[in-house]
Formats: sequence, C-alpha cells, structure tokens
Amino acid sequence: MMHFSRQTRQKKRESRSLAAELLDQHAPEPIVEQISSDAAKDVSCQVNFLQEKNAQQVEKLQRRVKLQQKVIARLKMKMKRKPEARKAVRKELLKIRPKSEVNFLLGATKLPGHWTEEQIIQALLLRSISQRAYKFIRDQKLFPLPALSTLRLWIKDFKCDPGPLWDSLRGKN
Repeated sequence: MMHFSRQTRQKKRESRSLAAELLDQHAPEPIVEQISSDAAKDVSCQVNFLQEKNAQQVEKLQRRVKLQQKVIARLKMKMKRKPEARKAVRKELLKIRPKSEVNFLLGATKLPGHWTEEQIIQALLLRSISQRAYKFIRDQKLFPLPALSTLRLWIKDFKCDPGPLWDSLRGKN
C-alpha cells in the first residue's frame, strides 16, 4: 500500500472539490419537453382504447370461466349418476394393482394401506435407482409408495455375502 504525504493528500482533495464545482457550474440544464395538447389527446385516446379493449377481454374471460364452471358441474353430476363407470375403472385397476392401492388411487382412502411384498420390492428397486425420483414421486403423490421407514424395516435384517451375486446375475432365483 502506498502512503502519500499530508500535502499530497490535501492537494488531491482540493483538486476533487474544484472539479466538482466546475461540473456543477457548467452542467447542462435539464431538457424538459412540453407535450403539445395534440400529443396529450393522442395518448389519452390510446389509453381509453386500451382500457376498453381490456374491459372487453375481461368480460370475455369471465364468460369462459362461467361456461367452464357449468361444464365441470355437469361432469360431476354425470359421475355421480354413473357409478357403473367408476366400478368398471375399479375392476380394471384391480386386475393390475392391489386393492389397497386402487382405493388410494380412486380417492377412497388417504393412505394406501398395507403394502404387499411385491410393492415393497418395487419401491426398494426404484429407490436404489434414484433417491430423488423416489422422494419426488412420493411427495407429489403421483403414485403410492411406502415411507422410507417402512423400507428400512424390511431391509434392516437383510444379510448378503460380500462380492458379486452370481445367482442374480445368471437369472437364477
């Protein structure tokens, strides 16, 4: 770090203040444009036009929202009137998923219930592939998955010899 003498520092301060004074004295006056009355009228017309157009669009969107609400209400009524469709969906889902999971997917329960061994194994496989994906799917409730504590309970006593699992690699059970 360089140290300047007291006189040098004083001269620098004086030159800075002199430069500031000169800039203040010779600064250009701010330019203020006077808007002509014609330009003001033109801007006012444009503002009014845009406000009217905006109001029309708001009304149009409000009509669309009301129409969509009516359609949704009608569809809800149809769903209530047609339990056979719900039963058919349930029947098809039961062919490929366990009952507890189907109840969860159809909104009959908030929790999926008891997990089958197959579901636990699939969940362990997914978690071993990607922990972030498992957490995302579970948190977003995209698909029912067991809690991590459930998975830990299932694997806590699992013992495996070190080294490759040759039987697994050969496809033998």
